[in-house]
Parts: sequence; structure tokens; C-alpha cells
Amino acid sequence: MNNLHQIAFDPILKLPYVIGIIIILVFGLGFYIFKNGKAKIARGMLFALLAIILLNPQIIKNQSFSLPNYVIVVTDNSPSMRATNRIDGADIAHKRLMDELGKISNLKIIETAINKSDGANLIRAIEQAKSNINPKQIAGAIIITDGLIKNAVRMNYDFPLHQLLVGANDEKDIYLKITQNPVATEVGQMAHLKLKIIENGFGLQHTELIVNIGNQPPQKLMAAVNKEIDLNFPVLKRGKTPIAISVTPINGEISNNNNYITTDIEGVRERLRVLLVSGDPYEGLRAWRNLLKSDPNVDLVHFTIMRSFDKDLNASDDELSLIPFPTYELFNERLADFDLIVFDKFTRIEALPDEYLQNIVDWVDNGGAFLMLAGSSEAENEGLLSTPLSQVLPFTGKTKVVDKEYSPQITQQGLANPITAPLKDDQSKWGNWTRIIEATPKGNVLMSGDGAPLLITSYFGKGRVAALLSDKSWLWQRGFEGGGPFRELFRNTTGWLLGEPALENNLLSMQSDFSQITINLQSDKDDVLNFDGGTQKQSFKPDFDENRSFTMGISNIADGLYHASYGDLSAFNIKGGGDEITENDLRANRDYLNNKILKTASSAFFIGRAANGTMPKISLKPRNTPTFDNGLYLIDNKILSTNAIEKRPIINPAIIAFLLAMAALFMWWREGKNPPL
Repeated sequence: MNNLHQIAFDPILKLPYVIGIIIILVFGLGFYIFKNGKAKIARGMLFALLAIILLNPQIIKNQSFSLPNYVIVVTDNSPSMRATNRIDGADIAHKRLMDELGKISNLKIIETAINKSDGANLIRAIEQAKSNINPKQIAGAIIITDGLIKNAVRMNYDFPLHQLLVGANDEKDIYLKITQNPVATEVGQMAHLKLKIIENGFGLQHTELIVNIGNQPPQKLMAAVNKEIDLNFPVLKRGKTPIAISVTPINGEISNNNNYITTDIEGVRERLRVLLVSGDPYEGLRAWRNLLKSDPNVDLVHFTIMRSFDKDLNASDDELSLIPFPTYELFNERLADFDLIVFDKFTRIEALPDEYLQNIVDWVDNGGAFLMLAGSSEAENEGLLSTPLSQVLPFTGKTKVVDKEYSPQITQQGLANPITAPLKDDQSKWGNWTRIIEATPKGNVLMSGDGAPLLITSYFGKGRVAALLSDKSWLWQRGFEGGGPFRELFRNTTGWLLGEPALENNLLSMQSDFSQITINLQSDKDDVLNFDGGTQKQSFKPDFDENRSFTMGISNIADGLYHASYGDLSAFNIKGGGDEITENDLRANRDYLNNKILKTASSAFFIGRAANGTMPKISLKPRNTPTFDNGLYLIDNKILSTNAIEKRPIINPAIIAFLLAMAALFMWWREGKNPPL
């Protein structure tokens, strides 16, 4: 604290008046001198005293205070700190740092934290911490961290930024890094993935790699370290198949949480082969054919069965334009070439004996997709219910044809299904249909007509089946009574049958943080949910809500790779992992941040993962000090704040009055002795 004195004026009148009076006095004195007055000194002294009285000079006593310096302390709570068990060490380092900073006089501490290891997050934390203080008072910033501040941008601070590194400079680690993710691959082909096993500090040449593909048993292989590895995966189905790859942990690693990576392979079909088998021609046949032909990715094979082999048409062969139905070729030799089979208004005939229909049953059981568009023959015991295909159909019982007008409606199940849910908003505008085949459903009823099942889906083995219990859907395509979403409904239906990922209503996923794993399941199947990983292994029946969704959190489990399965669905998750962990070197590192600091010298100090190492000496030094020792320095900004604490007149008012009276008497005497002109 310093005391300063200064002179200031406190005019007894408003300053313009005082200045005006002084000007008049000066001109008066000048005129008096010009006329050769004999009391110039006396009159000048009197005018000067009057000016002093008007200006009222004061002595002001000021007191200056040295403003405090501020240090910003940032604690790194990011996932990389948690994954390497450095949080406890960070707490100890924080306490030790606070003790040391508390010993420095005139230093105040502003604390903040970051929860994600990126440069932008760090800058936000520092900017927020210094937003309410004078930037000239900032002495520096200290980060308690592992140094893994990725993507750091240039930081043009004019104060030092130091790191207390919770770790050592000789840590060891091994991790996986994908160098080329698999691209979408046609079903039946091989997808390719490239990765590296990166190790630091162990001197390994080879190590064990464990590959998990969906629900298949894990595969183990020996792989070279620090060299690119090419893995090939067979693509067996459309959509995504999750993959998890891990490297066997090694004693002495800083963390095992980056020993795992997860990705997926996506199967696609460049061309879809569809077999459409129709019975007697009717108004809707062209609508279905045009719908399937409108997709450039569909190769359609269409046969309409118009007669049996033994039917006598009383015509010679050269008068016939129809060809015999190639049953043996289609249903024995080429059945596996098709992705979807559609039977439209099927009527049982000798051209398709039961052995061929049983082949379709086996084909569906192995993953095929079958769509039935029912006709009146179902109610006459001449349809598919009277054949081996009844095993796969999603309805049963005695059927009945009802001719009436009704408005198709989406059911409660349909509101949660990707086939029909996108259509729900326009139901009030839909036109009527005029026929329905009443039956007992065995699958999921997505649409109904006057209370009776209309669109039903189900699963059979590995395959999918759908049935439409009406032959009047074409009325929508024709615009009857305003029509309806004919194209959208049946594109969605065939897309679901073919396993289109965007129309998948069987979804399994997992998310995790450092406290638990959350399983999310959406399914119209009833199966067992399995969860395993490490020492955990659980199986249970999900308790679905009305939308066939299920969510469950599993806590109190160790970090590591976990797998969940539900039927043919599967998902992988790395607890204790995430973007900041997976595919990253987790050794404490001073270089990520130090290489980005500008303007002021900064430093980094390794203090051990348990923060039991030597703490650097902390001191305040003047700005622009040319050299520093090996300690942690902060800037002593020496900012002063000055406040006026006392104000008093330079001359006592009584003395001023006495001097004014004496000057007036002297001027009277002098002018009396030598009267002015």
C-alpha cells in the first residue's frame, strides 16, 4: 500500500463563473497597469487572493492498493482420465496444488473443469473462468490433466498455461486403430477391414487378436504388431452386422479400455430377384406388376398360371400362345436365386404339387421372404392354407370371404411398426376397399378392416412372411374414393420382407458411460435377451411396453467389451470406452498441448498417476522476465488501484481572509499615498 499526495481545485462557484471572474480581474489589473497606477503590487496581490479563494485549491491524499493476481486451475475430468484410473490421482494433485497456491500472497484462485479432452472444450473453460475478471490481473493457468488434449487450436493467451500431468513419462500401452473401415458390400461377397495393433513400450512382434462377428463364436489369431492387418468378413445378409475386435491385454498397460474396437459390416443387394406367381388375371394384377417393375433394382420374374397341364383346350399346339409353367426349374433348380416370392390370388392346381411348395417352405425357413396376396380361393379350401405353405402363413382357421365396403385402418401394433407407422397421419383420407377374407391371425396385425385382420406379418425360421387378406388393394392405386398410399404401403412391406435396414423393426443397441450399460431393444418377436462379457452372463425375457420397446440399465460391472443378443440380433459395447478412448494412445503426454501454446513459455510436470511425485516450485515473477528456473511460474502483474481518502484546503480559510484584508489595507494605503491618475 502506497500513500500519494496531489493538488486539485474545488471552485466555490461553477467553473465557468470562476473563469469569467478571473478574466475580469486580469483585464482590470491590466488596465490599471496601463494607466500607470501606483499600487500595482497591492492590487495584483488582492486580485490573486480573490482568484485563489474562487479556485479553492485542495490537497488530496490518495492510497494505492496492489490488485490481486488470479490463477485459473482447470481439472480434467475427461473419459481418458477415467479410463486410466487417474481421477483419484487428479483429486490428490488438486489438493496439493491448492495448498501450494495458498502460500502465495495476493493470489486468488478461479477453478473450472473440462469433461471432454478437446481444445475447444479447454478454451471454453478458460474463457468462462476469466470472463468476470480484469484480463491484466491473470497470472496464469494450471491444468491438472493427462495431457491428452486433442485437436487443440492456437491459444494466443498472454499468460502462461502449465500442465500438472497425472502420469509418468515412461508409461506403456497397446491399442487398436482401424485404418480402413469396410464399405457396403454385396451379400455373398467378402467385406474388407484394415487395422493396426499399436504398442508402445513392450517390444512385441506378435500378439493375439480376437474377432467377434455378430452372434458367431469368437475367432482367435496371431497378428503382427505395428503393421497393417487385412481382415476379411463374409457378408451373409442385408443390413448391418456388428463386429468387435480385441487384443489380449498385457500386464503393465496404462489401460485395457482401448484394447477393443467396434464397427460393422453392411450387406447390400445390387439387384433384387423377385418371383411373382399369379393366378387368374384380375384388375389388381397389373398394379402389382407395375409396382415391382418400377424399381430399377428389382429383377422381376412373373408367371401367371392360366391352366393346368392336363386341361383340354381343343386347340393344336401351334395355336397356343401360352407356355407350360417351368415348375421344376423354378422350384428346384433356381429357387435359391430369388430374394422374394409373391403369390397373388393363388389357386391350387396340379402345376404346383406339394413337393414344390414344400421347397418354398424350406426356402423361407432358411431366410427367404414370402408375400401372400389372398384371393377368394382361400375360403374355398383351394388356396395356400390347403398346401404345405400353410406352415409359413401368418393366419389360420376357417376363412370366409366378406364383400362389403370398409376403410383400412392401422392397428395399435401397426402404429409402432416401420411398415405402417409412416402412413398414420393420412388415414382419414383413405378410400374404401370392398372385400376382406376373414381369418385368425398368427402374426402381428398391422392393418385391419372393420375389425378383421387385413395386413399380417410374421417370422418363420430365419425368414419373413406377410399376408394381405384382400384382393381389392388395387382400388387405392386406381384412386377409388380418393385412393390411398398403395405404392408406399407395399414398398414398405416388401422392404421389410427383404430386411431393408430403414424398415427394420427389430433393433438392438447398447450405450454406456462409466457407471452402467444401457440396452435398448425394439422387436415384434418373443425371444430371450442374452448379455455377457467379462464375468457377466445374464439371460431374461424383456418386459416390452405397448410399442414393443424395452430399455434396461446394467450397473456395477467392470470396464470391458460386452455383447448382447436377441434371436439373430446382436450388439457390442465397450464400457469405459468411447471416442476419446477407442483407437487412442492413453499414455500421459505433454506434447499435445505444449505444441500449441504461444506468446508465453509454458511447462509440464509429470507427478505420477497417484500424484505422489514431486510437485514443482510455484512462484510469482514479473512479466517479461528473460529466464525462468525449472519451477512453475506465474506472472506478477503489479496492477495498482488508487483511492482518494482525504481532501483539505491548501491554505486555511481564516488565513486567506486575513491576507485578503491585509492586501486591501495595503492597497488603500498605497493608493492614498500615491493616488492613481
